[in-house]
Amino acid sequence: MPRFAATHRIECVTRNELTTELCEVSRGLAERFNSAAATRDIVSDLPDYHFLALDGDEAIARCSIWAPANKHPETGLIGHFASVSSQAAEAILEAACKKLKERGAKTAIGPIDSSTWKRYRFVTESSDEPPFFLEPQNPTGWQNHFSGAGFAPIRTYGSSVNEDLTVIDSEGQAIRESLLRCGVRLRRLNAPSVESDLRGIHRVTEIAMSKNFLFNSMSEEQFVAMHKLLLPYVAHEAVIIAERREEVVGFLFSVPNHLEGAKPKTLVMKTIARLPDKELKGLGRLLYAEAHRAAHELGFTRAIHALFALNNRAHVISDYYARPIRQYQLFGREL
Repeated sequence: MPRFAATHRIECVTRNELTTELCEVSRGLAERFNSAAATRDIVSDLPDYHFLALDGDEAIARCSIWAPANKHPETGLIGHFASVSSQAAEAILEAACKKLKERGAKTAIGPIDSSTWKRYRFVTESSDEPPFFLEPQNPTGWQNHFSGAGFAPIRTYGSSVNEDLTVIDSEGQAIRESLLRCGVRLRRLNAPSVESDLRGIHRVTEIAMSKNFLFNSMSEEQFVAMHKLLLPYVAHEAVIIAERREEVVGFLFSVPNHLEGAKPKTLVMKTIARLPDKELKGLGRLLYAEAHRAAHELGFTRAIHALFALNNRAHVISDYYARPIRQYQLFGREL
């Protein structure tokens, strides 16, 4: 692997200075790792600065930074990361941290591509389960590049797999009856009025996740536009929506694991949320149970509970059904 020698250099440019040529050089590095980031336009994530460690005209490390914003006034973000060399990685991360400090950050956190709505986290532990659709991917050891630059894990996440969709929650019926008495009904995503459903999902997301680590609000229009891009990949009958008096109060959003080919057998249960209302106690468990039932009816044989924060409620519910397959971490460093 190349070393970061005296002949190597680091370029730092604003997003307005990211020429087509520089973007291609940066994308070429990501493509060496079959990275999902390689197909994305890095400018669209609106980085404040993009860094390239260069060996001649070849990129050997890259990253972008986002200076502190209003909701997180002391936190800078580092994303779009890729590197073929620990020395180059540490050098470029050091340069990124220096620039973030100049911009007022007291803490640097990564990897995170502008916000938690985008690609973030490193896979740090894994079983032999193949990557699944919409899962972040990275070469083994990239977390060591961050550790070598003075970063330490600050948040841990997990994914698990349920290989028996017929398992019954022993308290499921009692929970269902209790919620029915409160006027809560479950249904599937409504294809004819999908935009209305997405607006209801957005409202629940904004309220339920407002206190999540590094959460940033997204406008309803942006949210609907982003999720409309996913709709061609979604099995509508496996998206579960909870309503009370015709208002969305909870949901579980799922997609088939399209990385398995034309006829996937695994459903990826990507996002679950409900309003923080005491009347809705147990709704998360019911959403999981209903999603498993829907998946089984649709011919799926497995379900992945994807990308939950360790030790939160979703993790506790997942443990009832599933075994761990992956761990992910975010890293932070005081500046």
